[in-house]
Amino acid sequence: MLERAGLADHIVIVTRWYGGKHLGGDRFRHVADAVRHYLAEIGKG
Repeated sequence: MLERAGLADHIVIVTRWYGGKHLGGDRFRHVADAVRHYLAEIGKG
């Protein structure tokens, strides 16, 4: 997603505190949502 936005010098780090709830396959959706939010904040999304 960062490459498609032309951002070669950016990095997004997503962490999660385990609270007992298993995310399963949704964990990748949450990471993608975090990147989309970042891109929107910097005006690239």
